[in-house]
Amino acid sequence: MKKTKHILTKKQWQVFNIIKSFIVEHKESPTVAELREYLNVKSLRTVTEHLDALEKKGLIDRKSTRLNS
Repeated sequence: MKKTKHILTKKQWQVFNIIKSFIVEHKESPTVAELREYLNVKSLRTVTEHLDALEKKGLIDRKSTRLNS
């Protein structure tokens, strides 16, 4: 995966940190539904948009469910 400069929005940082903390605690990645609950948003699409941005910026790999940092 191509690495890019990690310029994130505040919400993208929040999502990334939730994912990192969740993996440390549970030894697996959170589901989109779990992320939606943590972020307190109604739409799964909102979550997937943040995940798409993190993946595009090279911080996560959703195919392997691992962090790239």
